[in-house]
Amino acid sequence: MRKLIHYIYSCFCKHDWEMIFNARVRSEDMYGEYKTYLEKTYCCKKCGFVQKVKSS
Repeated sequence: MRKLIHYIYSCFCKHDWEMIFNARVRSEDMYGEYKTYLEKTYCCKKCGFVQKVKSS
């Protein structure tokens, strides 16, 4: 329920994004191979909405 309320609140915000975390993540797929990707975490300065973006 809290996620839904936070989502609706964030829809009316004109986001002002700030990068708060930048990390390399290593994960294993279903075939046992390891993949490394970059994960950036952004937070809105106005409403506090957090968004994670993965890139290879």
